[in-house]
Amino acid sequence: MLLKTSTLTGCAIQATDGEIGTVSDFLFDDMNWSIRWLAVDTGSWLSGRTVLLPASRLGEARSGLSAIPADLAQEQVKNSPDVDTHQPVSRQMETSLYAVYGSEPNWATIALAVIGLAVAWMPLWLHRLLISLPMIAAAAGLTFFATGRGEVSLVDYRQAGEIVTQVALIVSVMGAGLKIDRRFAIRTWASVWRLLGLVMPLSVAGIAVCAMGPLDLPPGYAVLLAGILAPTDPVLASSVQVGPPGVGRGKVRFALTAEAGLNDGLAFPFVTLGLPIIQNGPDPSRWLGK
Repeated sequence: MLLKTSTLTGCAIQATDGEIGTVSDFLFDDMNWSIRWLAVDTGSWLSGRTVLLPASRLGEARSGLSAIPADLAQEQVKNSPDVDTHQPVSRQMETSLYAVYGSEPNWATIALAVIGLAVAWMPLWLHRLLISLPMIAAAAGLTFFATGRGEVSLVDYRQAGEIVTQVALIVSVMGAGLKIDRRFAIRTWASVWRLLGLVMPLSVAGIAVCAMGPLDLPPGYAVLLAGILAPTDPVLASSVQVGPPGVGRGKVRFALTAEAGLNDGLAFPFVTLGLPIIQNGPDPSRWLGK
């Protein structure tokens, strides 16, 4: 539930063993603009002292509640360090505060650990099934958003998301390239050229037509969508790629592996073609400006 901060100002904070005080201000994370700390006026309890409480230790704030529950004891709040709520909270101050309130779970580290274990072990369990790790990852993402967790805005983490995506793409493409042990030649790579030069442009055209038809997208957005979707994703195609060098020399697997590593470069012109069409229309004379 989304609430205005003005509706929470003055709201009481209830510790596990008594009332702490009332909310007087909010401190935001300057990276994603989420509330990180609440400034709480303790009133006569601590002689009018203002303390900072971590938002992660507070319960859900609901409209009509007389007090917000906090997973803290009054003694913890009493022992918290003095802070100037008009100044940014430094990393040293956060360390001192968490030393009193208890460390905030590092969900990013936990998530990376779970993903690392999944990537390392799940393929060993799934190799006999018609299910791949990317299929499970896609299903987990859909479930995450379908259950209401999708209220988390990915735009808030666009910088981190962009970096993680770039690293994942570089690693996956490099991994696909390292698997290829066939000597480069025009004839031995003929299946790759057919996929790149014939199948992929036809895929771009087909997706663009479908986007402008059933989806009723403007031409620029249709071309941009086609340029994004047409390339074979090296991660999703990993289950049908060749194995380590010297293993799995099938022609089909080789063609898919090589094409997955090369098609992003071929798709880029289609992506850049969609952008001027979106901005200036389908007339080529207007794409380069005056």
